[in-house]
Amino acid sequence: MGHPASLARMSVVSCVSAEHRPALEAALRTEGYALLSLDGTEVRDKLSLFRQAARDVLSGQASPPSSWDGLLDSLWQALAARDETAVAILWNDAQQMLEGGLEDLLVASRGLADVARQVATTEHGFPREVTLRVFLLGAGPNFPPFPREPARFR
Repeated sequence: MGHPASLARMSVVSCVSAEHRPALEAALRTEGYALLSLDGTEVRDKLSLFRQAARDVLSGQASPPSSWDGLLDSLWQALAARDETAVAILWNDAQQMLEGGLEDLLVASRGLADVARQVATTEHGFPREVTLRVFLLGAGPNFPPFPREPARFR
C-alpha cells in the first residue's frame, strides 16, 4: 500500500492537501488511528479556533477555552478520557488561518506538538501512552499531496 511508511516519516503536525484527505484517512485507519475532525471553515484566529475545538475535538465542551493553556489542557483531558492509543486530528480548511491568523496557527501547532509529546509517555501523568498526530488540511501550495517524500534537512 505504501501509505503507512509515509505516515511514519511525517511530523507530529503536518500539512496535507485537502484533496488527499481520503488517502490520508485510509492510511491512518490502516495504522489504527481514531480520527477526530476539526471543521476549520470558520476558524481564522485563536478565538474562533477555541470555539470550534470545543465543539469538534474537546468532547462537546460546554464553553470554549479562553486561553492557549486552557485549550491544551482541555485537549489533554479529552485524550485522557478516550480509550484509543493512537489519535489523529484532521483540521480541514486550515488555509483560513493564513489570512491574518498565521501567528495563531504557529502557536496552535507548537502547542499541539507539545501535547503530543506529553501524551506519548506516562511520565507527565498521562494514564497511558498515546500517539497524537495533527494534520492541517487545506488548499494551495502550502499543503502538499499525500503520500509524499519527507523533507530532508541535510
